[in-house]
Order: sequence, then C-alpha cells, then structure tokens
Amino acid sequence: MEYKAAHIIFRPSVERFTWKMLGFFSNSFSKLMFNMMSSQFSSLSKEDIKQRIGDDDVAEFKKMNNRQRSGSGFLIDLKQAKELTGQDLRSISSPVLILHSKNDGFIPLKHPYHAHKNILHSEISVLDSWGHLIWIGKLASERDEKLVSFLESHKLEDSF
Repeated sequence: MEYKAAHIIFRPSVERFTWKMLGFFSNSFSKLMFNMMSSQFSSLSKEDIKQRIGDDDVAEFKKMNNRQRSGSGFLIDLKQAKELTGQDLRSISSPVLILHSKNDGFIPLKHPYHAHKNILHSEISVLDSWGHLIWIGKLASERDEKLVSFLESHKLEDSF
C-alpha cells in the first residue's frame, strides 16, 4: 500500500504540491508533524524517539520539509531499488561509505549489508540513531565524525 501511495503523491505532476503541503503543515504545526511522521521514519517507540531527539531537531525536520523537491527522483529511487542487482553494485569502483540506522523505519538492515557485501571498496557503519534521518538527533555527531573521517581518508591529492 505504501508503495502505491508513494507513486500517487510523489508522481512528478503532484510532488511539488505534496512537498508544499508538508512544508505548510510543518511550519504551522512543527511538533505535531514531527510526532506524526517520526513513527514512519523509525522502528522505535514514540517515547524512545523523544529521548533521542535534541532541542533543535524538530526545527531541522521543518526545514527539511520546506526545501524538499523530488521531481522524478523519488519514483526513480523506488524503481531502481527493485531493479538494482549485485552485479550493478560490484561494478562500483570508488570508495563508498554506507551509513544506516539500525532503527530505520523505511529501509531494512538487509539493504545496507547487501550493498556492503557487493561493493568492493565499501565501509559500513550501522548507527544507533533514532531512525531514517541520521543527520538529526542526539547521535547525529557520531554520523558526522564517521563521514568526516571517511572523507579525510579518501581525499584526492592536490593534483588539480
């Protein structure tokens, strides 16, 4: 059902309205919108989510809902998730950092592990963040540190 609903509300002719509506409600009822939507983003209970959210995170969630535009991208993501093969992943030759929350309410843990198994130069870090949006929450700094460390260890030489 969620897959079919996503195809309706995020199709290119409607997605702009969908994001505008989410932005409007996020601006008008920030905490309510976060509380309503967070249970979809996380496998944790509402009480556990509240304990893992910082003071500024509802505002960050509101900002996210105001800047989103997916065009055809969201539907392409849904389609490619069904079509992407292990061979496609094995063809990736650049270093890849896979960051994923063990409490993600959208993407099962088998997905990042499958990618890690098939991408030769990949590193995986399963975070204990509150859910899908790993860049907000009290443990977001853990994600930041892992990302910066990965980028520093794989930076290009100053050859430009």
